[in-house]
Amino acid sequence: SNALIVNFGEAIEIEDKATNGQDSYDMWVAGNLSLSNIRAQGSTDVIDYDGTAVAGADGILDTYAANNNIALGNVGIDADWAANAAGTAFTNPFNPVPTASVASSGAFPYMGAFDPNGINWLAGWSFLDESGAANIPLSDGSATSCDCPDLSQRPTVLITDNGGAGIGTTTWTCDNTYVIDGFVFVNSGQVLTIEPGTVVKGAPGNGSDASALIAPPPAWKSACPLPKPTWAVSASALTAIGC
Repeated sequence: SNALIVNFGEAIEIEDKATNGQDSYDMWVAGNLSLSNIRAQGSTDVIDYDGTAVAGADGILDTYAANNNIALGNVGIDADWAANAAGTAFTNPFNPVPTASVASSGAFPYMGAFDPNGINWLAGWSFLDESGAANIPLSDGSATSCDCPDLSQRPTVLITDNGGAGIGTTTWTCDNTYVIDGFVFVNSGQVLTIEPGTVVKGAPGNGSDASALIAPPPAWKSACPLPKPTWAVSASALTAIGC
């Protein structure tokens, strides 16, 4: 849900394999699969029934799509890109920011990965940004109304689990960059407050050397009233962006 799908012939395919009872159509009928707020650009069909067991299933799914803001539509994403022969430079970067309305009735006010009126949350850390693969015409968010310093001027604060004691009740502010080292818990009775503009990253590592911040709701809160701030989440960084 809240997705933009670009250049797939059939944007969403709902499989119905009569032999197993655990396919996507069965999950949808049982209420375990739901879809909403989706636009498909460059597709011929926004949703398709892949099966033969249910007569009229295509029509049923088409009605479901219409009732849940799922439709074909050109949202203005530039998905055309090219690289040089060596693959070391991008001669035609793509732009994943929509130019048409992508208003959503879901938990987020827009569909897709980028708010057309938001920031470039890939800036300064991602391969897409540093390689020039993506041309994203949005601010990098380093200068916000919260008076946060530029990302390059923020000292790094290493966060550990303190031998199982957790992080305690604390506030993380946007004048630092916080790096999670290992599995770090917000334990029972502790509250982590993350102020707008704050960047949180994970230390490199996989498997037993991976890093994660584990904070079951409502152990963490933002310093802004809901529905803001906007949270930019990736494999490398979590950023609270502006009140």
